[in-house]
Amino acid sequence: MVDILYIVNPIFKRKVMNESNKLLIKSGDKDYFVDVLNKENIQDELLALEDKYRNVVILIDKNVFKLYPTMLNYENFNYLLLDATEQQKSFSNLDLIFDYYQKIGLQKKDVVVALGGGIIQDIVSLTTKVYWRGVDHFLVPTTLLSMSDSSIGAKCGINYKDKKNQIAVFNSPCGVLQNLTFLETLHEGDIVSGVGEIVKLLITSNESDFIFLENKINSAIRNRVEFGPLIMKSLLSKKEVIEEDEYESDYRRVLNYGHTLGHAVESLSNYSIPHGVAVLWGMDIMNFIAVKRNFMSIELYKRINNLIMKIYDISLINVDSYSKLIDFVRNDKKVEGTKINIVYPKEIGSLVISGIEIDQEFLENIKEYFN
Repeated sequence: MVDILYIVNPIFKRKVMNESNKLLIKSGDKDYFVDVLNKENIQDELLALEDKYRNVVILIDKNVFKLYPTMLNYENFNYLLLDATEQQKSFSNLDLIFDYYQKIGLQKKDVVVALGGGIIQDIVSLTTKVYWRGVDHFLVPTTLLSMSDSSIGAKCGINYKDKKNQIAVFNSPCGVLQNLTFLETLHEGDIVSGVGEIVKLLITSNESDFIFLENKINSAIRNRVEFGPLIMKSLLSKKEVIEEDEYESDYRRVLNYGHTLGHAVESLSNYSIPHGVAVLWGMDIMNFIAVKRNFMSIELYKRINNLIMKIYDISLINVDSYSKLIDFVRNDKKVEGTKINIVYPKEIGSLVISGIEIDQEFLENIKEYFN
């Protein structure tokens, strides 16, 4: 038995980027701009923050610091180097961050910059939300995933024990600076992980955007400068959703597509499976379950599966324990009683949110997918 909660047919009012590549994101907390650049140095952009704030403090991914020693003059700022790992993004390790804030005397008139990918963003966004009941933060995403998805929308979360993002808040940045130069040094696995969220967002978007993705994704993976338009389309897709329902009371839940079982397998692997790869797998298995229950056409399943397999061979993902996978699903935030709200496409640009029982049929669907 399934409850069809509603079908979402978003009408995307595409906005043309102006010459400065500046995109306004409207937020209930505070509106902010996303600036898109392709520069070897962002010193001037970060120094400009000093016109508004007493001090600019930067939390930096150690790998970014090593790879980009001339991206800015780090010694001009207070900065802290961090390991961009899921272990660092855990509740038990937050004392390192708060100790640093105390050491430098962080005040409400300061701003904290996150220079890194989604993990660094989560750490900065959550800690600045609660420190002094709120200190402004600014995002400089350095991964494809954070550029195309997590840098807008205000969501942030910290892992608690073995549960991903269980301690979470909404906290909008005061601004986002996207520098496409950072894509040049990403490992192939990081690119694939970012593509996972791009696929999700452009399935959510419309047929035209998805065809653009089908035609361009392989060449973009080979020549990373071509990700620029795909990132823009992803941000515009997400912008339409979050400006309609920023705090996920209803409509924004379509962005959970691929995340229910994706988060479960990611956690079960102890994060050895990258987030975007887990989302690709999560979309495919949820589409499979939708087909088995006659919610979705086999033709649409094959079309999306064909694209996913061109990006990453998800058949390499295995689960040792179906019961443990189900246990992670039961602890998902989307669970209501004995039901999980799942998301799947009825067609490209039209997603369905449904409530299904976490029962024997659900388990059998998962087993059948692997077998």
